[in-house]
Amino acid sequence: MCSCYTPGIAAISPAKVAMDNRRVACSPLAMSAVLLVTSSAFAADVGPETEAKVKLARTACLAGDADKGAALLAELFVETKDFNHIYNQGRCFEQNHRYEDALSRFREYLRKAPALSAEERRDAEAHVDECERLAGIKPLQQASPAPAETLAAARPEESPPPVTATVVQPAETASDAGSRRRTLRIAGIASGAVGLASLGAGIYYYARAVSLSDDVSNSDTPSVADDEAGKNAETMQWVFYSIGGAAVAAGAVLYYLGWRDSAGDDPNVAIVPMAGPGLAGISAQGAF
Repeated sequence: MCSCYTPGIAAISPAKVAMDNRRVACSPLAMSAVLLVTSSAFAADVGPETEAKVKLARTACLAGDADKGAALLAELFVETKDFNHIYNQGRCFEQNHRYEDALSRFREYLRKAPALSAEERRDAEAHVDECERLAGIKPLQQASPAPAETLAAARPEESPPPVTATVVQPAETASDAGSRRRTLRIAGIASGAVGLASLGAGIYYYARAVSLSDDVSNSDTPSVADDEAGKNAETMQWVFYSIGGAAVAAGAVLYYLGWRDSAGDDPNVAIVPMAGPGLAGISAQGAF
């Protein structure tokens, strides 16, 4: 037993072996019988001219000249009225990837070919479906939609909304309050000490300015250097007086706040330092 291929002959047998290669399981004896049957069919049904056209049509289709092959098959149909030639036109266009032209031929065959067997009709309809798919007319069959219950079960659970963290300022403990009161009082004392030192420096420069002024006034030949030094001492005097006064005032306010806080009140005071040409001090704003 061997497996071999034998080419069919267009428009000869109702099985339409023209444009297809069919697999046949055969022995050498069976193969000879097939060739004998085909030869007898030629002798009975077609003449040399028709046989030549069949070969030319098959050659044109296989060579990629679908228009020439379809034209030859059309001539054969007019001569023989065999609808298998229309079917073979469809196969010729299909083999050359001209699926819309192939569809028109297969549909024409299904409409007009008389007494098609169930197998022949299924075969032609299968070619129609394939050409529609390849031409993009008929998409691949989509899977039926899943029931709503299945979709609901497959849907992942929605993540919970993000939780907004609320930062709560921790309440001030008694130890924190005591530390704040001590800090205010210490800052007040330190500021007062700096202020007193600045006032002392101002007094020093005041005395120096007076001394240099007296020297310049009592001298027969006033010294320019002493005069400049006296003026500088006078300027420094007022600078240190300003700084000292502001520091003493700030120290007094800070110490008062520390003392008032320790008495149980909650002062709402903002202390802002102030500085500028000829100005130095602090600004205390708020409610006592």
